[in-house]
Amino acid sequence: VSRLIFASRISMVVGFVPTAIVFGLGVTVGVTAGFFGGWLDQLLMRFTDIVYAFPDFLFLLIIVASFRASPFGKLLDGLMLIFVAIAIVGWVGVARLTRGQVLALKEREFVEAARSVGATPRRIMAKHLLPNALAPLIVTAAFVVPNAMLGEATLSFLGVGIIPPTPSWGQMINE
Repeated sequence: VSRLIFASRISMVVGFVPTAIVFGLGVTVGVTAGFFGGWLDQLLMRFTDIVYAFPDFLFLLIIVASFRASPFGKLLDGLMLIFVAIAIVGWVGVARLTRGQVLALKEREFVEAARSVGATPRRIMAKHLLPNALAPLIVTAAFVVPNAMLGEATLSFLGVGIIPPTPSWGQMINE
């Protein structure tokens, strides 16, 4: 029972830490692409599409299997590698959603009002666009957390996740 409780603690950390990284990266890319548009939007969205083209779990498995033997792969019993791998796989959906929201909002009156009083692009993005795009992003976070937990459990079940003796739900199911 104590192992199960400790594993649930690990799963919660694996759920929330990569989600923070996913949102930091995805929101930054999405707001930047949506606000500035043009060649920067094209460049960022084509890169996003390339990452999005790979199946999530296959990409996750390739990343973890490739770096597991490295010193980085052993940090915190493999947790750091799991965090980064889930973030690399998961940010694209958040970036696309954020970009869509920013494209819908950037022509609204409150953004024009901010421009007319001399607000910088950074201020417009941070104080006007991002808060108004937050509702769908919060809903998305509710899906990213369990997907991250499921990804870690699946990797651990396959034997490439968290390094034993640190308990994981996937390892326990495998045993």
